[in-house]
Amino acid sequence: MKKRLLCFALAILMLCSVFLTSCSDNRTDEQIIKDIVGNTAKVPLTFNIMIPTDANPSSPEFQERLAAVEEAINVRLRKEMCAQIKIIAVNDGEYDTVLANKMNELKNKESNKDYRKPSSLVGHEDYPEYKTTAGRVENGTIQLLYPKVRDTQLDIILIRSKEDYVKYYSKGQLSSWKTDLTTSNYNQINKTIRSEILDALKVKTGNSYEIYGIPNNHLFSDGEYKYMLIDKSVASFVPDFDINSITNDNGDVDYVELEKFVNSVTSVSNTIPFSATLDDAPLTYWGNEDDFSLVGSGVNGGAPTDTLGNIDYVTFMKLYKTYGEASETDKKIAVSYIECDYTEIKDYEEDYYVIKTKVPVLSEESIFDSVFAVTDYSIEYERAKDIVYNLQTDAEIRTLLQYGIKDDDYEINEDGVLEMIKDNQGKYAYKMNSLYTGNGYLTYVAEGVSMDYWTDVKKVNYDSITDPYAGFDAYYNKLSKKGEYNTKIAALNTLNDSVYDTIEDMSAEEFATFAAEWSNAQTTNEAVLAIKNSAAYKDAMEVYTTVYTSYTTAKALPEDEPVEPSEPTEPGEPTE
Repeated sequence: MKKRLLCFALAILMLCSVFLTSCSDNRTDEQIIKDIVGNTAKVPLTFNIMIPTDANPSSPEFQERLAAVEEAINVRLRKEMCAQIKIIAVNDGEYDTVLANKMNELKNKESNKDYRKPSSLVGHEDYPEYKTTAGRVENGTIQLLYPKVRDTQLDIILIRSKEDYVKYYSKGQLSSWKTDLTTSNYNQINKTIRSEILDALKVKTGNSYEIYGIPNNHLFSDGEYKYMLIDKSVASFVPDFDINSITNDNGDVDYVELEKFVNSVTSVSNTIPFSATLDDAPLTYWGNEDDFSLVGSGVNGGAPTDTLGNIDYVTFMKLYKTYGEASETDKKIAVSYIECDYTEIKDYEEDYYVIKTKVPVLSEESIFDSVFAVTDYSIEYERAKDIVYNLQTDAEIRTLLQYGIKDDDYEINEDGVLEMIKDNQGKYAYKMNSLYTGNGYLTYVAEGVSMDYWTDVKKVNYDSITDPYAGFDAYYNKLSKKGEYNTKIAALNTLNDSVYDTIEDMSAEEFATFAAEWSNAQTTNEAVLAIKNSAAYKDAMEVYTTVYTSYTTAKALPEDEPVEPSEPTEPGEPTE
């Protein structure tokens, strides 16, 4: 709002100056422009932005449409922030290489003794073109002239991997957003992009951190949920069956009650009581992501858990070892599991009681595959960040960059769905990938897809990061003792393999006996004591508990409290 008021005041000043020319002084148009520019807080600047495109960048048709989109965006930017952009659209398959080459080129130029980064040029007396005094007055309206982009200038880039993010910030080529995100100017970003997502981009520096980019909202996981299905027709044979008895107050499966139900249906004819795989176990392993670990957490997160001391895990394993995984069969399965997105599960609700057992997992890879960053070679950091801010919060500008100009490049049909306009050969002249042009929540994800899609995605994203463990890896990777901790975790993983080899071949009865001894504080079982008293087990449990406690304490800070994402606006409708 302050920026808009400033631009409005500037416009009034310009108009007043023109009026005074005819009423009270004899200044020329050139002198008026010079006086205005000399007294404005911001000189006109041109910024460039490098992004991938699905189109052929060398196509004359694409370049024509790109120029039209550029101008439509610049009408807003010139008016609101005395800035304009030049879009560098690079073929998607070549983008990462082209970006790397440009960043290397700029880094190499820094060794030139006469070289100055663009951000050091603004207002410098050796570079008068950045203290713009050129312009013209046409029909009483002042038209300021914007400088061309310098060959040493690169303002905004789209980063598509963690490797590139690390590479560019470690070389000092990116501008930090840390201070900016604590100001009211960029508060909307903190509301639109959840703190857990931004946390993944934090880089530890001493006792503080820096953050070098803003990720675009999109689906941050595979979107796959896991559900337990309880066959209603089988359950009907169990006297006084109540599905609510199978879950606890948090809605999670009560495996002890589930075991009672499974045992009660063993006599139902043509029925398999229970079918599962080891992936269905109600535990997230720590350290060994896909294999067994002695340390884990509940499927909905929490502090480090002693795996073999977890009653839900032990009960599940007894059921699994007793019944295993059902092969192709015509028999009904009383209790089974399915993995699907949360909209598909509706197809099962008529015949099954459905209990959600696992939510999608926040993917670090997906966070880093679409990040806008301002480089250290920007002509001015603040306004470059303002442009990124617009792509995160302004539906009109975001839609322009993604889909072009309404009625020229796309139209909205009577069902409220976007359709791209094709040429006589059935091709789009203007085409961008929605992942790479800003905050996904602000506009249509793709042609023919309703805006309702984002309502579903926001639910999935929310579920993906409600687990307190989300972000733990990113936090752990910043710790100064990471090397020491890795050594202890590696020792645990070696022990994990040995323990799993032991319990894998146990029968259900043998496993139940072993688990009972494990939980018995007075046990004299030598195998159990050898594991629990080992340095590998004790050290790893201590490491995980220490790091988790530190992480959750840091997450409790006010600036890191999660904020519910704002509702998407209709494309073309600016956000507040």
